[in-house]
Parts: sequence; structure tokens; C-alpha cells
Amino acid sequence: MVRGVRLEVSVTEVEIVSDVLWSLGVTAITEDWTSDDVVVLRTSFGSDDDKIAELMSKHLPDVVWCDEEIDSEVAETWKKFARPTRIDDRLYIRPSWDESSLAPDAIVVSIDPGATFGMGDHPTTRGCLALLAVSVEPGESVLDVGCGSGVLGICSLVLGAESAHGIDIAPASLETSRANAERNGVSDRWQVSLDSLATVTQSFDTVVANILAPVLIDLAVDLVRVARRRIIISGLLDTREGPVVEVLAPFVERRRTVVNGWVTIELVRPG
Repeated sequence: MVRGVRLEVSVTEVEIVSDVLWSLGVTAITEDWTSDDVVVLRTSFGSDDDKIAELMSKHLPDVVWCDEEIDSEVAETWKKFARPTRIDDRLYIRPSWDESSLAPDAIVVSIDPGATFGMGDHPTTRGCLALLAVSVEPGESVLDVGCGSGVLGICSLVLGAESAHGIDIAPASLETSRANAERNGVSDRWQVSLDSLATVTQSFDTVVANILAPVLIDLAVDLVRVARRRIIISGLLDTREGPVVEVLAPFVERRRTVVNGWVTIELVRPG
């Protein structure tokens, strides 16, 4: 058995609550339409009670929820349906257990998210990967803020970055991202810690942050402080990104991509 979370939402809230859950790092959500008015969502954030309570209080304060036990075999069922995610003409993110054939010249990054966020298929992750693929240059350093599985930082290394550092508040990110770095042959260039962004003293060529808008706004001063060349942000619903972009000045928008209503933006330092 594994620890799960049961949420009760109205029919009109299903989509937005599900989007928030995906952005917080869940790997699967089930929907039980119990009536015309109430839908029960079930998911898992791992086994850290304090962390679960913190996430729910901060991001879904008005949602009725409780803990419940989930059969581990049921919790893993989603893996049967996971497939490689195509990012561009050559880059694919593939589940570590998938054995499907890809093009001979494909750049394949193998990821197992474990109890973290970052399988590669969520629209915000796909948007970040698409912009990293066209912006990160050989020899650069990358900071992945809220790294989860490490998929963004690890892909940056596979694409030519010299070094990448991930930070996250979830302890599971340490073991999971290190295993993924080892799996992709970049463990010697990947570092990960539970340090807060405020305590990071080093600067990086590229800083990527796939986090919800309110958190991005809270971190804005430090994102600007540690980024030398560019900041890539996601976790933003299209048409609602304006306040986040404004607080990241003097960085200015260079390009953006929108995937299923989620916008990802690359901002660069002028000059």
C-alpha cells in the first residue's frame, strides 16, 4: 500500500484542480464522478505527511481532501500506458521501463520519475524542454529550480551543457534525479540539493523554473540574481503570465511556446 490523497471537487473545478496537481508533481490522477455535482480525485505526493499538508494548504486551500491508502499495484498502473514523449525532431523523453523503438538518430533521455514530478509529458515540462533545446549552448551552466526527477537539468546536459545543478524541497528528488543522471551517463556533471534558492550564491548561464506563478513571483528577485544569460519559466496558464514577466525585469522576453494552454517563456538579460 502507498499513501494517497483523496480530493472532493465540483464538476466545474475538475480541470483547474487537476492542472494544479499535475504542476505540483503527481504522476497520475484518477477521477470518480460520484454525482452530477461532486467528483472525487485521487493521486499521490509520496509519504511525507508534512509535505502533503504544506502543498495542499498553499496551493489548494479551499479543496476538501484527506489521506487514504492506495494499493501499490493500482498506483503503478499508469506506467503501462506511458509512452515516449517527442519534444522536437530529434529529442525524446522515454520512460525508463519503455522498450519501444525510436529513430536511429534520436536523442533519447530515459527518465523514471519515482515519487517526483518530471516524466516529460506534462505540457509545462514539454514547453521547457522545447525552449531548452533551442537555447542552451555547449559549455553552459544550468540551474533547475524545483528539479523533481531532474528531467530538465539532465536534458540540458545531454544537449551539451557543461554542468547542471538541481534544487528542490522534496527529499525524493535527491535519489531520483541522481539515478536518472546515472541512467543517462551525466552523473559526473549533475549536482542536486535541498538548498533554497535564496541560499544559492553561484550564478548560472541558464536558470529554468517550472513552478506555479505565485511561487515564481515569490522567487523573482533570486531568479534574477542567479541568472547570467537567460531564465526559462513555465507553470503559467496562457494569458495570465504578465505579472510574472514583469517582476523578472530587467530580463525581457525572447521567445515563448504554448502547449495545451500552458505557456513557457524564455527571457534574456539585455545586452
